[in-house]
Amino acid sequence: MNVIGQTKVFRKDFNGRPAYSRRISSQEYKNGQKGDWINLYESVQMPKNTDIPDGCIIEVSKGFEAVYNGKNGAQRKLVVQQYKVLDAPRQSQQAYEQPPEPSQEFTALDDDDIPF
Repeated sequence: MNVIGQTKVFRKDFNGRPAYSRRISSQEYKNGQKGDWINLYESVQMPKNTDIPDGCIIEVSKGFEAVYNGKNGAQRKLVVQQYKVLDAPRQSQQAYEQPPEPSQEFTALDDDDIPF
């Protein structure tokens, strides 16, 4: 399923690498009456080399829902392909932007540049 829109992304670092997630909440209804709130943290897979702080609000312009086999069985995740940072708490003067797409252009090497 394609996903677009705004969401708040949480960051936690493991072994020097960031892991991102988001929280989804819904209120339970029992016998037509409002019940307790239910919360679920969903993994968010960001584009390679993304480095945004904890608590950012992003606008996903291209993404989709997927599943993966985790330690507790099948789990869902949001795969973000393109996004824009709307609000970054504790943001310094540096702007947090999506990393540029890798270049698909190649340059020819001279025979003098080849080490063998």
